[in-house]
Amino acid sequence: MGLEMCMWQIKMAKMDQLIISGEACEEFLEAQFPGLAEEDEKEGRGERKTKYSVDPEDEGIDFGKSWHILHYLITGNDEGGDSTLDFAIMVGHPVEGLGGEFCWLTPEEVRDIANALDGLSKEDMRKRSGKDAMSKVDIYRCPPGLGEDEFKYAMKDFRALKKYYRDAAEKGNAMLRLIS
Repeated sequence: MGLEMCMWQIKMAKMDQLIISGEACEEFLEAQFPGLAEEDEKEGRGERKTKYSVDPEDEGIDFGKSWHILHYLITGNDEGGDSTLDFAIMVGHPVEGLGGEFCWLTPEEVRDIANALDGLSKEDMRKRSGKDAMSKVDIYRCPPGLGEDEFKYAMKDFRALKKYYRDAAEKGNAMLRLIS
């Protein structure tokens, strides 16, 4: 299987419910990934009764396994940091009780990330995609150096990420992100 990343835009008022309740987060995830509820039933945990109603503002966006290469091309590092661009993929506020892979961002952080992504160029990312630069980092599921096809695919994901953050920023939405 492997690690994959999904993101959803959520109004901050709804996000407040998720932040304070691990149970609300689990219900949210079960609604997004119906197979999770079926696994609970198979493992004898029974059917859940829904107490919370936290729906995302959209269907979300799924970057699959390309999230780490996208983070690297955006930031130039293979780990999280404290720059605005680090928050685009790998850094955020963890949801209490669910670990660091389930994080959220405020509407202000979403706006700042959208603005920072707008400032990146294809040339910035192209410099980071070469074998010399990539041989110094450990990118999940990615050999050192991107070929032209891999780079084009990464740029397609970058454009989708940039558009998604810009849309969320314009609507004043917060962001919820899962890497699992």
